Amino acid sequence: NYDDGVTASQQSTRAVQGTGAAPATITISDGATYNFGSIANGGSADKSFTIANTGGVSATSLSGSGLAAPFSFKGGSFPGAGGTCTPILAASSNCTVVVTFAPTVSGAQADTLDISYNNGVSGGQISSRDVAGTGVT
Repeated sequence: NYDDGVTASQQSTRAVQGTGAAPATITISDGATYNFGSIANGGSADKSFTIANTGGVSATSLSGSGLAAPFSFKGGSFPGAGGTCTPILAASSNCTVVVTFAPTVSGAQADTLDISYNNGVSGGQISSRDVAGTGVT
């Protein structure tokens, strides 16, 4: 309603519509824990993980973290050399990250790959994949 004090009250109506969509949901391929197996100390192995958005809206602010030596994103930074992920992953789309296992000491090693994102409702969402490997002489 609108009243300018001079003319009678006026009213305007506009039809609106929209479609609800499920928030972005990020999943990471290769089971609960991906095991690189036994790798000789001083050697390395790479693994390409598929990151999928199964939600109805884009995931934004996509980034990777959580890895510490002897695990890393290939080449040192997210999404890893050869990886295809960018900060935005459209609904029903996927991309890849490449993780390297490069042991320098013998024994079992474990870590967690974390993918952080905004699901369209709030930031601070995290999807994780455990990784493991064994350094051998």
